[in-house]
Amino acid sequence: MVTKLAKQFYNINTVITNNKLYNQFVPISSEYFHYDKATKTFATEMSQCNGKLQIKNLYKDEVEQGFVMVSELTGKSALFVLCGVDSNLEAVISWRFNPSVEAINDNPTLTGVKVIVFNDEWLY
Repeated sequence: MVTKLAKQFYNINTVITNNKLYNQFVPISSEYFHYDKATKTFATEMSQCNGKLQIKNLYKDEVEQGFVMVSELTGKSALFVLCGVDSNLEAVISWRFNPSVEAINDNPTLTGVKVIVFNDEWLY
């Protein structure tokens, strides 16, 4: 759980620097996403990330997944946690993420922010 992450490791910058997460997250820059200020939504297509988006399990023994994004403007990092998957009978269409509670506590401007990653690669 993300709360476990907070108790043990939280300070995303320290976590990344010291590689303390189970799967060593390499942050992706916000420059790979389009940001819609009106809806507070970051969106991208998987192919636009050039392999830099790493959606991984947060812990060795749990299935909760996420990724770390670093702001192109501020340099601050935030953990985003998978909150939903949209799919049809053929494939995953998109993944939806919310900032972790700890990320919001660290940076309240993340309240209400969403991330959508579209799986455009299944079309090919």
